[in-house]
Parts: sequence; structure tokens; C-alpha cells
Amino acid sequence: MKLELYDTRVPEGQYRVAFLGCEEGVAFGTSRWFGHFRIMDDGPYEGLPILRVWNQPRKGVLARSHNLSRDFMAITKKLPPSRGLKPSHFLEGCELIADVVTVKDQTNGRRRIRLPDDCHYSKIDGFVSISAGCPPCLRKAPNR
Repeated sequence: MKLELYDTRVPEGQYRVAFLGCEEGVAFGTSRWFGHFRIMDDGPYEGLPILRVWNQPRKGVLARSHNLSRDFMAITKKLPPSRGLKPSHFLEGCELIADVVTVKDQTNGRRRIRLPDDCHYSKIDGFVSISAGCPPCLRKAPNR
């Protein structure tokens, strides 16, 4: 499930996306989770892959201001646990409404570098709500 960052270019706005999976990696010296999604809206962008990236919480503690916390609260309408939360805990099997933005520059240390026009790419900036499915963390265990 490898995705080139620069593959997907769509106009900024809200799109219906489906969660495909998540992998751990390092970018710019920081441990991150790379969430893979597919655009589900009917039209010319249907089926295109798109990425959401989260920094992994430092020392395992998740602050309320962390992007992962904000996404959890937007989808579940609950406060996230302070430890142990991973993207798959609340995204697996869900279709979501996502805010998509275009990345036009990158930070290199303390400097912002403008990317050439042909290197711009789209990414998920955050989630607005859930449109289908039920997050795993909200599913009830079957009665035994």
C-alpha cells in the first residue's frame, strides 16, 4: 500500500473518503503515521488515493491539540484517550468527509521552501464528520 505523495492533485474542498489503512514511518526525522485513503465522491476524482499524515505523540501522550485528537473528536464526538490511540482505532471501516488542501511549500528546518507548480499535491488536512460506518472504538462487543 505505497503511495507517492505527489500523485494526487484535486481542487481544495471537502471530499468523501474511505480509510484503506495506516503505516508507520519517519519523515524529516519525526515518527509519523501515514493514513491511506481513497476518494469516494462520484466524478473525475473517484478512486484516487490521498494521504493524511499525523506525527506520533511524543512520549506516547496524546495532547488535546494534537491533529490525531482533533480528528478523533470530529469523528467520534468524544474525547480521545491520552495514551495508546492509533488512527486505525477510529478510522477502520469508515467513510468520512475530509477537508482536502493543496500543499504548495515545505518546511526545511526553519525555512519554508516554495515547491515548483508541478510538485504541488493534495492531502487531507482534517475530518469534518463520518458519512458511513461505525468507528471500531464505538462498536459494542457482542453479547455472550
